[in-house]
Amino acid sequence: MKFLFLDDSYQKNAKLLGHGGFCVDAAILKELISDITDLKRRYKIPQRVELKWSPDPHHFLRTEFKYKRNDLYRECIAILDKWDTPIICSIHSISDCYGYKLHGWDLNNTKLWAAQEQFKYISERFEKPYLSSTKSFGLIVADNFADKDSERTLIRELSSCLTHGTEYNRFEKICMTPLMVNSVYNLPLQIADIVIGIIVSSFADNRYGLELFDDVGKLFFKNPHEGALSFAQTFASSVIGYGLKVFPSDLKKKARSLLKELDKKYFYTSSAGLRERKT
Repeated sequence: MKFLFLDDSYQKNAKLLGHGGFCVDAAILKELISDITDLKRRYKIPQRVELKWSPDPHHFLRTEFKYKRNDLYRECIAILDKWDTPIICSIHSISDCYGYKLHGWDLNNTKLWAAQEQFKYISERFEKPYLSSTKSFGLIVADNFADKDSERTLIRELSSCLTHGTEYNRFEKICMTPLMVNSVYNLPLQIADIVIGIIVSSFADNRYGLELFDDVGKLFFKNPHEGALSFAQTFASSVIGYGLKVFPSDLKKKARSLLKELDKKYFYTSSAGLRERKT
């Protein structure tokens, strides 16, 4: 069994909404959670405290934490790197969504529409090529929505999508609709919150996100052509095509800008995965 842990992040000033997280095999999940538990212990964070990218003003990470938060977050990403857990995510510029821009939708309705699109895209990529390249079935685990009506709408729409498929995909490996749970009690979801927080913040030019973007960049889902025997692709194009879906297309320019340093260092081949460029 494979899991995809998903959370959301919203940058109010830039009106950027993203959903994303990481894929992991159930066989290593207990060890990954143990690594996170040990990390919290080393940083003297009580186990009951939820790890968050953007904690509220009264949160432990803002009031009592004695270390640099970005050092903690970098080590969280290093745990994902250790266990080779690929990242899949999607981002919308809410201001450029058709309903908001052309038809006068309010912000909440536009965000719900964008979330539905993001869940569909991420489900497609989780199904194929990730699950289809294995013999395993998969389950999406996502953080609860604060708005329960919106959560019910999303689940209803996604249930229909998973049953009937999309224009591009049929779902044979995802075994049920997403399981919505409270991230307070789910350590992997807390790491997903940090992952998508870094990515969306980087698109909004937040300096704290930008400091960590290269750390998450190498973990984007990078299989550009499933089954190809001798395909070689630039790192950024592989990432944007499969691990990072953005709307509108202008955000692709931002994505390539963010990935330019990694693109100088790495390229992707179907036979050997991510490889360093020789200087």
